[in-house]
Amino acid sequence: MTPEMRIAQLENELKQLKATATFPFEVEKAIKDRLGGVALVLSGKTAASENVLVNEAGVATHDVMRTPDNFLEIVVNGTTYYIPAFTS
Repeated sequence: MTPEMRIAQLENELKQLKATATFPFEVEKAIKDRLGGVALVLSGKTAASENVLVNEAGVATHDVMRTPDNFLEIVVNGTTYYIPAFTS
């Protein structure tokens, strides 16, 4: 392989790293492994599973979300979101 071919190959690999659609799976796996297997998955948990019934001194009752155990902080495009987290 000529030096020019090797440079072209390296430039192509760098281009793939910069694009979501072509980011190599082995690099993605290595990053996940380094981060300790952190994974975000869509849960089947329902909002109602964290409800607590509140009795308004016998006048009325209603459901409210119980106090979260923690919050997940996620930054998307410069906007910070705080997502309530509950442990089982």
